[in-house]
Amino acid sequence: CFMNSILQCLSHCWPLRDRMLSGDSLQYNRQSKMKGKLSIAFADLIKAMWLRNRTSTAVSPHSFKMQIQRFSPRFVGYE
Repeated sequence: CFMNSILQCLSHCWPLRDRMLSGDSLQYNRQSKMKGKLSIAFADLIKAMWLRNRTSTAVSPHSFKMQIQRFSPRFVGYE
């Protein structure tokens, strides 16, 4: 529930959304523990929300949530 609300808000922040949709400007710190995996998962989610064929209105944030859990174990198990 909280994740859905947050993702809806973030996906409607046009500068952030447009940057994620462009794909060519994803920059991340290669020295970081995450190596951009969370940013890439978020960009993939935004693309699924905004660029997909509209035959279905549901989008699953499963891959994004898995990346969050991977780097922040306190979120493991919250469905």
